[in-house]
Amino acid sequence: MFENPDVEQIAVGGALVPLDDFGLSADGYAMGVVAASTYQGKLCGLQPVINTIGLFYDKGMLDKAGIKPPTTWDELKSAAVKLTSGKGDGIAFSAPAAHEAAWQFLPFMWSKGGEEKNIATPEVAQALQLRVDLVKNGSASKPVVSWARPTSTTSSKRATQP
Repeated sequence: MFENPDVEQIAVGGALVPLDDFGLSADGYAMGVVAASTYQGKLCGLQPVINTIGLFYDKGMLDKAGIKPPTTWDELKSAAVKLTSGKGDGIAFSAPAAHEAAWQFLPFMWSKGGEEKNIATPEVAQALQLRVDLVKNGSASKPVVSWARPTSTTSSKRATQP
């Protein structure tokens, strides 16, 4: 078992064979799972589980603050500022110097038009700046640089440590 981003690298080396050689198909699987498991038009794997990432919000907190769920990054920044108080962060995310932070950054990068093949672009810089701004303006705690995923998904209070 390995992560879906590794499918292409392992398939290039010839270590994977198409699953249809064994009579297996991806019928009924979500398109994203199938795409992530396909190399040169051949299905090379199927995950028993998949990772996904999403931005969750507390509807009650937004309603209480008179905020509609954000649909743009500017709206997200504004909402995070309004939701920040002495008792809690307006937003929490994980940003340690580890692979999981890079994976969690990808949706921000993609939404700005950035690509993994070239991260030295204005689009990637804009996506990174969004996260920097959220920390600098106090909406996200400075310890996000040391938080792992479970910490960021369960932390809603101001913290000096994860």
